[in-house]
Amino acid sequence: MDHHFLLDLGQMRVHPVYGFLFQQRGPAGMQAAGGLTVSGIGSNGEPINPQAMSASELYRASFARERPPAPAAAAARRALERRAQQPPSNRGMTPVGLARARQLLNRQELSPTTIDRMVSYFARHEVDKQGSSWETYGKGRQAWDGWGGDPGRRWARAVARRMDAAERNAQRSTNPPRRR
Repeated sequence: MDHHFLLDLGQMRVHPVYGFLFQQRGPAGMQAAGGLTVSGIGSNGEPINPQAMSASELYRASFARERPPAPAAAAARRALERRAQQPPSNRGMTPVGLARARQLLNRQELSPTTIDRMVSYFARHEVDKQGSSWETYGKGRQAWDGWGGDPGRRWARAVARRMDAAERNAQRSTNPPRRR
């Protein structure tokens, strides 16, 4: 197997695309730049291997984390309050949904991966709005608002579009079109 395309860490430090991984961004190193540190430890404490990441994953990791807007936090608060008023059999949200609601409520900074997950959640669950218990704040509505509701969907989609556009621009600048 030919491995000539793999870069060692010295080459990555000066590489025009991957070099951002090694730029210092304050006392936390790369922590401020999306959760990667120079030591190779992600913000969640797990070791990372930049060479095992795709260019897209590396680029997305370079984005600073985003803080959710107040309306998304308000929707999450409403979901948690309404859920607490329900009997256990009528409580919506999975453990992941509850964790997301708490993150939004506390307006914690969210990683690009989490924002992508929010976009995916809203795309899958748009049909929940057609459910018979939507107006009575059933499980689907609790979960939708727990993920930030309509304001959260608008915000996550806008951030994802910005990241996608920046990624396309970066790919264009590092991969100029071939001329014959």
